[in-house]
Order: sequence, then C-alpha cells, then structure tokens
Amino acid sequence: MNEYPARYDPQRLLGEAPPFVAEFLERIRAGETPFAAAESLEGEAFDPDEDMRVLWGAGRLDWLLNPSQAEVHANYRAWEAKTTLAYRKGTPVPGKHPRAYVLDCGRRWGKDFLSCVIADEDARRKPNQLIVYFTAYSIDLAEIILPLFEIIHRLCPEDMRPVYRGSHQGKRPGLYYPSGSIVRLVGTDKNPNGLRGRFLDKGIGSECGFIDTLGRVVKTVLEPQMLTRPGASMLLNSTPPDVPGHVWDVEFVPDAKDRDAYSIKTIDDNPMLTNFEREQELESKGGRDDPDVRREFFCIRTRDSETVVIPEFDEEKHVRTWKTPDFAQTYTVLDPGIDDLCAVGFFLYDFLNDKIILQRDWAKRNAPTSEVAEVIKHNERDLWENLKYQGPKSLNNNPYQRISDVDKRMILDLNSQHGLRVSQSRKDDKHAALHALRNMIKQGRFIVDPSCKTTIAHLRNAIWNKTRTSYVRSPLYSHFDMLDVCVYAVRGITRGVDPSPPEGQRLIAQAIAAGKEIPALLERADTGRRHKGREILERAFGSRRTPSKGPSARRSGAFGRR
Repeated sequence: MNEYPARYDPQRLLGEAPPFVAEFLERIRAGETPFAAAESLEGEAFDPDEDMRVLWGAGRLDWLLNPSQAEVHANYRAWEAKTTLAYRKGTPVPGKHPRAYVLDCGRRWGKDFLSCVIADEDARRKPNQLIVYFTAYSIDLAEIILPLFEIIHRLCPEDMRPVYRGSHQGKRPGLYYPSGSIVRLVGTDKNPNGLRGRFLDKGIGSECGFIDTLGRVVKTVLEPQMLTRPGASMLLNSTPPDVPGHVWDVEFVPDAKDRDAYSIKTIDDNPMLTNFEREQELESKGGRDDPDVRREFFCIRTRDSETVVIPEFDEEKHVRTWKTPDFAQTYTVLDPGIDDLCAVGFFLYDFLNDKIILQRDWAKRNAPTSEVAEVIKHNERDLWENLKYQGPKSLNNNPYQRISDVDKRMILDLNSQHGLRVSQSRKDDKHAALHALRNMIKQGRFIVDPSCKTTIAHLRNAIWNKTRTSYVRSPLYSHFDMLDVCVYAVRGITRGVDPSPPEGQRLIAQAIAAGKEIPALLERADTGRRHKGREILERAFGSRRTPSKGPSARRSGAFGRR
C-alpha cells in the first residue's frame, strides 16, 4: 500500500504530466535509457528543462532506473513508508537496526546509482532535509559518487540542480539544493567525525562491508541523530566484505533479513549488460567458480581452501554435544590478550574414543586478571566438580592441567593472587602445531560443543594474510584467539593415558556419584587390590548379578574377570 502523502502520489503526478512525459516514461520502461529516450523526443514537443519540472520537483526519479533497480527502489520505498508510519504511531519496530534497509549487492549492478537517485529524491521531496552520504573510502566521493550525481542531473532543469560546495566557512562538503536540503558527502577513512551532527533525516552508506567501524558508526553516531524524526531512515549498500566475520555479514545482513528490510542483487540481475559483456567481465576476473568472483559479483560467502586457516572444519561434522565420560582428564587453556581477546577454553580428553572435546569457551577484550580468574574457577567448578581422573595413588580432582600462552605477568598473577596453577604453552613451530589441529579435525577427533559460538566462528572464518605468517585481523573477531587456544590444547593435552581407576575405586566413585553412603570400612579399604575391593563392595552393596556356578564363575567373580 502506498503510504506517501497525496501530493507525492506517482499516479497523480503522471496524471498532471503532459502526454510526452508519459511517452518518455513508457520508452524508459520499454528498455531505452533515459538519455536515448530524451534525445528521441527532444524538439518542439519535448523540452526537458521545462516540461519535466513536475517530476523533478516532486522527487519522482525512478524513471532513471533500470527495471532491476526500480524493483529495489519500490521495495525500499514501501518499507520506508511502513516504518515511518509505525514510528509516527508509536508502534514498536523490531530488530537491532530498525531504521536500516540493507542492499546486499554484487559489483556491476548499479547500487550507488540507485543510492544517489534516492538521495536526490529525498532532497527534493521536503525542504531543508539533511542527508549524509558516506563511503568507506574518501577517494570514492570524487571518483564515483559525484560523477553519478552529475549523470543524474543532466536531465534536470538547470535552476533545480544542486551546487557542490567544498569545505568553507565552517560548512561541510556536499550538494546544496535550492530547497535548502543538503546531501553531505563523507569518507569515513579520512573524516569519521564528519558523520556527527545534531540531527539526520537520511543516512546512505556505500560499501559498508569495508568500513571497519560500521557497527560503532551506526549505533553511536547515526541512529542517535534520528531520534524525534519519525521519517528518518538508512539505506546501506555493500559488496560482501573480503574479511570474514565483518559486522556487515554477522549483524546487519541477518537483522535486515529478519525484518524484511533486505534486497540482494548480482551481476546477473543487471539488464543493461549483454551476455557477452557479462561473461567477458567474469572471465577476466577468474571465471564464475573463482572464490573472489563468487563473493564480489554473486554475493556468495565462500571459504577459500587456499586462504582459510582451518579448511577441514565443518560445523555439521565437528560441532555437536558430547556425553561426559565417567572419568577423564580435563584442561583449561588460555590465550591472554589486552588489545586482542583474552580467550579461555575448557577441554576434556575422552580416552575411550580418543577425542578432544571443547566443552565451553569464553573471550573478552581488555579483561582484568581478576575477571579471568573468576571465569576459570566458575567454569571448572560447574563442569568438573564431580569428574575425577586416576592419579598415581588415588582419584584426583580436575583440571589435570592449565595451559597458557606466554604471558608471564598473567601466569604469575593467576598463581600468586588467585591460587590457579598455570603452565606455559610451547610456542615453537606454529605451523606444525596448526597442522596437528587440522589433522585432529580431519580425523574427527576434535569436537566443539554447540555453545562455543566464538570458537565456531573463529575456526570457520580465520584466514591467512598474504604471506601466511599471521591471521588477517577481523573487526568483529579480533585476531581469532580461540583458534590459538585450540592449537595450544592439541599440543598440550596428553593423549593415550587411561584416566579410569582400578575396578574397586571405579565402583566406589560411581556409588558416590549416585549418592550412596559409603561405610567407613570401605573408605579405609585398600581398593587398589582387586580381590579385597571386590569383597568389600559385595558386603556393602551386594552383587551386581547372581554369580553362576562352575570354574568360570570362580575365575570371574561377581564383578568381572580379575
């Protein structure tokens, strides 16, 4: 349903327009470019500077768009009208970013041309509108955005065209319209503070997937400026980012999909390209199956086996719940960090299945040692309070060992101030350690609990830098520190050691875990000697099964073979 005020109604505008304007629009819809249609009609019956003033004055410029762009334009305007109505009525609008419409777009479709048309429309529809058009890189303003506005304004009557002004007399650079509206142009790489202001009617972002601070910019700078302005909204476009885990992919795209405020378009959706032009472009970039082509032109997020650090990791195979065995050795593994995440993993080694299980993870930037210590104590108690392993003489409490990256200050503080004994991890031959982790994952011997969201994201998204000496940093996932925690765990965990006690002690431990009372005589028994432990257990709890008669029964007894 069209929620625009009656004076902006498209059908009314067309009804007021002269016949040749309607013919002009029909030519556009039939596939002609606006400029070809204008040239074919220009003459005594058609004067763009005079006879199309009604369309420019009303901010109705969708005739400049190709059919695919016009489809997104219509969807955006419908969403905008619905959202504006909700804000005016005080109806709650769901979502993390309820004022944002997301255009997930491949290259060579025309996302910035559409965005410029929408910015120009809004500058004309109401007087004194403040619109901010921001890009990831300042150079794009001069090389892409301003030339697109110039193309749009070729058909605009001269007295209705905006004027570009650079920074002068305290005013910021932008397009200044006769209506008093301003389209301010900001490159976030060189002028991040240019987005700040008292109020904002429209925010349009270009290549948002390449703005490292996108989440902070939207949450703390743009959205607060839209308070008290029910018609304010954002149109955010981008090619998928080349850094895994960017907030564009992790937060903005899923949120927009949930709110039905999302459009996706690829190079195949551009009707202005011939098949030859399209295939020639794709082939020159590596072909349709190239990972970069799939991402940049078709919005397909892929894991390139040559750049991803752990290509063997598959969530369907390696992420699942795991039953805790009766006895096991457990490990707490740390990767301290201040600028990066301080990451902690809580691991269990299942001897019978020869698997390392990550039961829980925790990660936080700039965490004090006291908080890290409390997290360790809480999770160890919660996970392993009743889980034992066999020591040299008796059953011991877990964890079997705590392992940390080489941060001597934190290790010392955890030992001296918090009573947590921590050992240093080996740091030699990082690639060999990574290969060991990859091999464990490939063999299905490394399992991650579904609750470990940070670890899953780090294992899935970590990629190498160009020299394969380090991971590419991510604005959201930092330096993929839980991946290093897993590396230290695989290197530090002792495999092949049976944590189960002798039979008598095993049964006593099971009885205690079941809540049975153990006689004092049983506690003093030398349960390391199987025959005596068996006799005591039979007197205390009775036989598990009725012994059969004969030689085999004398050899095995009620609790199995000697």
